[in-house]
Amino acid sequence: MKIAVNALSTTGQSGQVVLGGHMAAWLNHPDCEVALVIVCHADNRDAFAVFSEQAAYISPPSDCKGWLRRNLWARTTLLGLLQQAGVDVILDGTGMALPRCTIPQVAYAMNPWALVPDVAKGAANQLKAALQRRGYKAVITSGAGLAGLSQYMIDAYTQNAGQPPILADVIYPGIDEDILSFKVDSVERRPLQVVSVSAMAPHKGVETLLKAIADLKHRHQTAVECRLIGGWPDTNYERAMRDLVEKLGIGSQVHFVGYVHRKEMFLELAQA
Repeated sequence: MKIAVNALSTTGQSGQVVLGGHMAAWLNHPDCEVALVIVCHADNRDAFAVFSEQAAYISPPSDCKGWLRRNLWARTTLLGLLQQAGVDVILDGTGMALPRCTIPQVAYAMNPWALVPDVAKGAANQLKAALQRRGYKAVITSGAGLAGLSQYMIDAYTQNAGQPPILADVIYPGIDEDILSFKVDSVERRPLQVVSVSAMAPHKGVETLLKAIADLKHRHQTAVECRLIGGWPDTNYERAMRDLVEKLGIGSQVHFVGYVHRKEMFLELAQA
């Protein structure tokens, strides 16, 4: 079976781990033979380099960086390329489905951003969110399969479309060998350490975690170290979270680590 994975929107580390875990599980499955076609930006291929010997890559032109251009290319060009590649099924990590597609599709619902009220700020982001909600609705009305990272995501898609999907299920992330290589007895565990790995965007609710850390300190006299791993696409939000850390009096406990390489990220997870 040849499976195409649309990872065009999966530029954050957490999303890469989710899709990578699924791809590793397919390739290691004892009862089926799988070949991969990974659709990603050319400068994002390193995120999936572990599959390079078992995968072909399809990348859009270098000028398709923005969300609108990327999706226009996917809607007009990608389907033909996937048909030429002989793909049997598509897992779409954008959470949407290609229009007029005769190849069986499963939309993987990972990102609730467009479905959370009042998160999109400014005219451009509001337009983007509206177009995403339209794309999410089309997943259900077109009859594509829906795989949700959680039941919350499936319920949000259902509410957005005003009807339930024909086929849907919660598909939890796979665990690949990179994570399993950090054995418990080979890693120094750090008691009372919390690690959050994400693209630290406003809809991720970092402030909720920070308030919990402060609550543990001030109400329960428990000092928990918190490490925030991942980029901050909104610099204003990062500044607001740094200010909140100081306001809550937890400056010595919270570390804005930023981006780290894959192995270092898994080590951080294993230690926490």
